[in-house]
Amino acid sequence: MQEARAHGSSLRSVVLSLGCAALAGVVGLGSGTVAAWLAPSGKFSWAGIAVVPLWLLLEFFFEVAIGALGSRPAASRLASGIAVIVGFAVAWFAIRGVAP
Repeated sequence: MQEARAHGSSLRSVVLSLGCAALAGVVGLGSGTVAAWLAPSGKFSWAGIAVVPLWLLLEFFFEVAIGALGSRPAASRLASGIAVIVGFAVAWFAIRGVAP
């Protein structure tokens, strides 16, 4: 009985971690889109400045939500951070392109 509970808890933790990473990727995609539209052409430094408040909100979210997951909070936080960066880069380069 305890093994079934442990497996259910582990599965719940994995599902919540994947959900947090997916949400972080969507937020990164949205922030990359907004930054690509708002930042002056050819100015990568403005993109970082424009999303600092969003990044601080994400850090608070990571601290609270992912810390509450229990098992593997460091791995979940790393996956969510990577999802934000990848989402931002995909949106940025899709709108701005690779070459200046």
